[in-house]
Amino acid sequence: LQGASSLQIDLATSTPAAAVQLLRGLRDVCRVQADRLREELSRLSEEIGNVHSDLRQHRFQLHAIWVHQGIAGSGHYWAYLRNWKNDRWFRFDDALVSELTWEEVRAAALGQQGSHTSAYVLVYLDEEMADKQCQKLDQVAELKAAEAVLPPELIRELRWDNAAAREEKRQREQTQSEESLRQHAEAIFQHYAGLIHNWEPMKRTSDSVGSPHDCTACKTLHDAALLQFELFLYRLHGEQKVWTHLLTQSINAQREIRGWKPEEEGRILHLLVGTLRGQKCYASMLREKTGLGPNSGQCELVALDTAELMAQYGAALTQAHVIDVALSALQEDASRLAETIGTLAFLWARSNLEVEDKFRQNEVLLIMSTLIFNTVTLLERQKRSFGDAAWLECNPEVFLPECEYFLLLLHVVEWPKGWTGPIIKQIEGLFPQATVSGYLPFTGKTERTPGWTGVRSDGQARPEGQGSHKEAVLAHPFTKAPLQWEDYEASRLSPGREFFERHRILFAWVMHNDEVIAWDFVFGKAPSLRHPPVS
Repeated sequence: LQGASSLQIDLATSTPAAAVQLLRGLRDVCRVQADRLREELSRLSEEIGNVHSDLRQHRFQLHAIWVHQGIAGSGHYWAYLRNWKNDRWFRFDDALVSELTWEEVRAAALGQQGSHTSAYVLVYLDEEMADKQCQKLDQVAELKAAEAVLPPELIRELRWDNAAAREEKRQREQTQSEESLRQHAEAIFQHYAGLIHNWEPMKRTSDSVGSPHDCTACKTLHDAALLQFELFLYRLHGEQKVWTHLLTQSINAQREIRGWKPEEEGRILHLLVGTLRGQKCYASMLREKTGLGPNSGQCELVALDTAELMAQYGAALTQAHVIDVALSALQEDASRLAETIGTLAFLWARSNLEVEDKFRQNEVLLIMSTLIFNTVTLLERQKRSFGDAAWLECNPEVFLPECEYFLLLLHVVEWPKGWTGPIIKQIEGLFPQATVSGYLPFTGKTERTPGWTGVRSDGQARPEGQGSHKEAVLAHPFTKAPLQWEDYEASRLSPGREFFERHRILFAWVMHNDEVIAWDFVFGKAPSLRHPPVS
């Protein structure tokens, strides 16, 4: 079409015949040019068709997809890679690696309307090579084959890089593992902190228990251990044992939740020690593992003997229940005073309360001493009011069995020093014939010797041996419990507010109504003693 402008001028100035001739000539030229273009197009099409003809002899498998999300000027990139071993697809998105199904990969590669996401590079793998990826390779043989064709300098560099990569991986895994163990230790501490937070107000209940040595406070003693096991542990063994018990609960709870391996626990507990000490918490229940040497970085828990402690707790609960049953019976019928004292003496004689539970011993002795003191004191006061002759006419011997039983208990129980002497004298003054010789083998000694608890006011020595003391008490007919011990265990309440309140109320009742109880007992059994004769 070159010279199109001059052609227009020639057509414009030529005659019609000349113009027709000119156009016919141009037609022929265009036809020749068109044929040449068609031949060129056919040649190029054939060339294009043959350029990848050798590739048709090979099959390829999709291996990876690069994906772009965004617009032309900005966006985000990630890749999908196929794992040939198990035909799974993984998404590599910066530091995040996740597994997906092929359907999810395909949807992201094709893009969804409005998502601005699509694949922009597809990576294919020769099918034979893909098949090899699926097979288990002989790595030693592959490595030797590669080393045979690679330059020695490159092999050394690759080995150095691989060693550095392995060390980096080891350090990274160690850091990750340490961080995971720290998280376990932190979880234990947070659980433990919650238990301590709940423990503090409960501890105040036990701290306000009252003193058995204070004349006023002893009337309002309460046994916080009846609320729950931790308060018993606190009363019997101190707060450090409570902390150990609570920490054991936290370790067990988090082990169940977080599922760390047994071999990891020593390191976790070592990290926990650091956290506890950093928070100024008691941590001596955790010690370095024995046999590993100092600074091993491994700790173990010095656990409590839970089975033994729970057995002690069960005994303490049963003892409290025995006291409640005895006091409830006394509350209903004051004539059962001696029976109530006998039940309490049964508790004292069958157990070693002085060693096992000092609180329970103080509680039992307070109730017994209060009832004995008020009963004997009332009898002694009435004797003075009646005079000897009128006193004997009122048949006071009805109280002789009880007073002889009191005398036995006064001789053998671990009463506070100086308390028993005056009461013994009062009983001996009321009943000179009173004796416990049928239960205790007195020797007539007057001096104190090892194993002897003192002397009577008449010079007779007290019996030797705590074992014989308790056997003598248990042998007395007044020393009996209405139920078998197993029945008490089966019928007691569970630890809690109901048990605690029942026991507290009954104890307060007997301690605040001690004189009234003695009056009801004495005058119920001997009404004639109520009103002294008018002189």
